[in-house]
Amino acid sequence: MTDKAKVVYTDEVLADMKTRYLAADTDEARAVVVAEVGAETGKGVHSVRAKMNREGYYIAKTPKAANGEKAETKEDIIKEIAAVMGLQSAENLPGLEKANKATVAAIRNFVQVGAELVFEDSETATETEGDPEVEDVPETEASD
Repeated sequence: MTDKAKVVYTDEVLADMKTRYLAADTDEARAVVVAEVGAETGKGVHSVRAKMNREGYYIAKTPKAANGEKAETKEDIIKEIAAVMGLQSAENLPGLEKANKATVAAIRNFVQVGAELVFEDSETATETEGDPEVEDVPETEASD
């Protein structure tokens, strides 16, 4: 074994690699940087990616759904629930992050449908107030 190991990632290479990688703003652009650094250093893409990960600045690819679009995360669903409920942030819904994604999605759907019904009812009430064609029906007393 030699006294000194071959240094592939010098401080200059690391600094350049980090600057170029963090300047890339899409998954595709970051993949190009990783491939270029691999070609420049004679290392494989996996090795470069692993080095970036060890250095603490590797950004994992954005998960994609089967249709190729960005996958919906549980955090996104919880934010939607908070918005429909008129809350400032998802932090006002503690505990939902512990539920599984399917349950959170079901809650979102229920809340959205409920909000639509409330909105429709309020529109109907607003439209019929003061309408001469809609008569107020007096309440009758219930007999025992």
